[in-house]
Amino acid sequence: MKLEARFFQTSSGTEPTRTFLKMLAKKDRAQVGALIRKLQEEHYLEAPHGKNLGGGLWEIRAITEGGKVRVFYCFVGKKYVVLLHAILKKTQKTPKKDMDLARKRKKITEDYYGSKK
Repeated sequence: MKLEARFFQTSSGTEPTRTFLKMLAKKDRAQVGALIRKLQEEHYLEAPHGKNLGGGLWEIRAITEGGKVRVFYCFVGKKYVVLLHAILKKTQKTPKKDMDLARKRKKITEDYYGSKK
């Protein structure tokens, strides 16, 4: 069964991850999009394209012409993959503020979908 990809939506209705991806060069956006589609189909991305960050948080890893793109995501049951946050990585280590934001959005996502049961 193919997972449905959803973008995290803020309380004001914006989708920051979608906005980030739309700002990428067309070729880079296509490369990241292909990895998202593969994740939807296979429910998993092997290294070097995917990484388990622990606590139910995962990342898509793409090395594009524009740089290293990271898309943080989580699963909601066996139906959805929610794209929480995305960055253009400029340092060896992912900045703490980006990890914290991804984890915060994961918690919001879990609370939202948990209330729908």
